[in-house]
Amino acid sequence: MPTLRQAIDTMNDPGIVRAQSDVALVQKVAELQKEYLLTDPRLPVKAALSRADGLDGPLDAKPVEVMLELALGTTLNVSDAAASFGRRWSTLKYLGLFENDPQARTLNLSPSVLAEVGANQRRVISEELGIGFAAHAAKHWCRTRYPGVGAISVIDVDRTLLNGSMPKLQRNGKRQPDYLLAFDDPTAPGRRRLELLESKGTVSSATAKSQLGRAVTQLAGLTVNGRTLTGLAVSTISTESGITLMAVDPEEDPVSWAPTKHDTDHWRGDEPKWSGEEPVVDFAPEELVAKATNVDYATLAEFAGMSSATTRWLTRFGTQGRSDLVTETRAGPGGTSYIGQELVFQVGSEIVRMFQGVEADVADGLRSGDPKAVMQAQRNGRPSSEDVADALKSGIGRDAASAVATTSEGAVLQLSVG
Repeated sequence: MPTLRQAIDTMNDPGIVRAQSDVALVQKVAELQKEYLLTDPRLPVKAALSRADGLDGPLDAKPVEVMLELALGTTLNVSDAAASFGRRWSTLKYLGLFENDPQARTLNLSPSVLAEVGANQRRVISEELGIGFAAHAAKHWCRTRYPGVGAISVIDVDRTLLNGSMPKLQRNGKRQPDYLLAFDDPTAPGRRRLELLESKGTVSSATAKSQLGRAVTQLAGLTVNGRTLTGLAVSTISTESGITLMAVDPEEDPVSWAPTKHDTDHWRGDEPKWSGEEPVVDFAPEELVAKATNVDYATLAEFAGMSSATTRWLTRFGTQGRSDLVTETRAGPGGTSYIGQELVFQVGSEIVRMFQGVEADVADGLRSGDPKAVMQAQRNGRPSSEDVADALKSGIGRDAASAVATTSEGAVLQLSVG
């Protein structure tokens, strides 16, 4: 088993995962979608499937970056102030899980760690790694199609459909996709383009293909004015032999809209009109963009411990009256700074620290409640993750082991020991 320092060093060490999105996979997924339709004719259909650009070959992945995507993707899963500590667990519990083959540079899961994991927990690991790697792959997919694109957000669909409310029960046989992707429309400045992402996770390629057959029907389950959206379905196969991402791209016409403060304020108080059983949920573009933007910016605010800003974006989330948890300001490179919260743990003789937050100018935008202010802050020039890592490490001592990840939206995560 690795030491804490070794585990954090591995988190910071990029490795190669294999991405597959070829014609044979697309054809197989199309066949499997037809089989699902035979068992449930009510399921919506993605008529055209294609290869996902940039996702057929080796793909670099740094574990701490994948864990940051997982942390952001699950930030709004818990609304209670006491239980909200569990959000941090999604990052910390996978310390030591990853290994990096020094010769092949391939990323895999530790056999010694997996040997201690039971079947139920192994299923949870697969599902959660599926979220992190799918978000990582989706952002690469977006940048491949639109070089130079700026902030790319991964937004919880359940929270969007429920307008911030917490689902009372976990849904089985989920009919809509997991996430929305939102980024500046490259053809229309000031507008946000919306696409979809469905994430799956497993340990076998046969199951992954079956999951993709179901996933593409979920991508068809959310529409705008009766039109399906472009989306990406990703199934992550994570084992001690390596990590493989299988992906298909059901491409459609683009959907975009310019979010305004009037729209985000207006739709914030709307009662949810969704039970979780509808095969297809249809939105007007201004409603979907406004509700998704509220969820997007509430996620960033809550991730950084800015509970008052979370409530500003999502009045139904349950943070009313909760004090902000922001405890730290960290100096970044070139005059940038980050605000957020730090958690400190004593593990034997070692001190483990986890800092998570957002860039200060993004935080100012989040506090304003104006989507244009956040979008402008996210468009500002952003330092490289390497420069951020150097700056943050200088603040904790050069002898400490440290792993740092940043996102295009302005979020930062640092794990350190020493």
